[in-house]
Amino acid sequence: ALLNPQDNTFFSLGEAGKRCGLIFAIVLYVAIYNWFYVQWLAPNFGYMGFTYYQPSAKMLFAGWAMAVLPSVWMPIALTRVSQFPYWVLYLVVYIPSMFSPLYMARQSTDDIAWLMLTMFAAFGVISASYLISPVKLIQDLIPRVGFWGAFAVLTCLLNLWIVVVFRSHMRLVGFSDVYELRSAADELVVGSYVGYAIMLLSSVINPLLMARGLVFKQKAIFVFALLSQVMIYSAQGSKAVFLSVVLVTGIYFIIGLKRTVFGLRLVAVLIGVLSLLCVISIFEDRNSLLGFALSLVFMRTVANGGYMTGAYASFFQTHPLTYLSHVHGVNFFVPYPYGREMGLELGYYEIGDPIDVMNMNAHFWATDGIAAFGLPGIIAISVLCALVFWMLDSAAAKHNLLMGTLAIAFVCLNLANTSLFTTLVSGGLGLAILLFIAMPADVPSQI
Repeated sequence: ALLNPQDNTFFSLGEAGKRCGLIFAIVLYVAIYNWFYVQWLAPNFGYMGFTYYQPSAKMLFAGWAMAVLPSVWMPIALTRVSQFPYWVLYLVVYIPSMFSPLYMARQSTDDIAWLMLTMFAAFGVISASYLISPVKLIQDLIPRVGFWGAFAVLTCLLNLWIVVVFRSHMRLVGFSDVYELRSAADELVVGSYVGYAIMLLSSVINPLLMARGLVFKQKAIFVFALLSQVMIYSAQGSKAVFLSVVLVTGIYFIIGLKRTVFGLRLVAVLIGVLSLLCVISIFEDRNSLLGFALSLVFMRTVANGGYMTGAYASFFQTHPLTYLSHVHGVNFFVPYPYGREMGLELGYYEIGDPIDVMNMNAHFWATDGIAAFGLPGIIAISVLCALVFWMLDSAAAKHNLLMGTLAIAFVCLNLANTSLFTTLVSGGLGLAILLFIAMPADVPSQI
């Protein structure tokens, strides 16, 4: 409400109570994050770069202040589709970036302070974009029957393409065995271009179908999309594709019919999960499944963004900037200064292993910001991100808000772990925006 000048409900008693509740929840989340990092992550994964050096009280206070301050304006109610990735970036990239570079201590205190201030300003740029209302784009660009008929044919053909390429190779395996499955899949896809079918289905089409199935109570559509995601997992072993079903369904229940308290519910769920993991982390005789949950949720999902901020900032302080030459197309005009892809180059620098086993993919503030132009790049890429969010909101404005949010939830998670340009092109976000524009508006009973 605070970022919408046409909404004065922020100052009502009820809204003030929600705002105070959100601020308290964020303070609690920050406290849990810091406890988890210091007490569990650093002792167990310090060898991977999650080191802990005691920062000064002044710097720690600055980190707390800049981490919590956005909770004063973060949207509590869900009113725009892009607010889901906006919240994700805040919780798993921005807040960790206020502390991890401090604890890693790879730069001087002054350099880390400038990094934190730049991240704060960059997040403010994206936040300020919500003062600009989206516009509804072209209605009924394609007749309803024609659009959904073509959509159904395309979906079936893409699924058939995957079946033909992988055929007897498909099998359901546990997460610990996916690497063998991926290795075999890499050999099969050579020259088949089936990767395009996998991307379209797993990132754009199936999440959209799952979203429509959940929101509009179309069970057959949801089951079809779910089975298609499972098939893709059985073909090439992507854990993210398998977990997308859990993600879309989970976000559906978090939002539900309570869009007015979306922000509070999202933070509360994350606090609940992390609190449970805190208890689990105390017991040393936990089973391997619980240990996997600890590393997957906290290290790889919550803490990874802050680690990448610190790692990229320190690396590109002493190494050549890319000036966006890591982006396909730009590298035709600007020479790329490294012999490996950026993530592999960082991985090689971290562990010194020439066989490229560690790919340090990172969020767009690191890859398109720090790596490209240093600290000024963080601001520049935030302006572009704000424009992308506005385009997404404008394209989805004619559709059911919950359906649109669920449809882009999976693809937008890439922003926390990869380049904005990659997310737009090969990640499927650009296609999702175009699909929202072309898709007939929802009928009144569905909105």
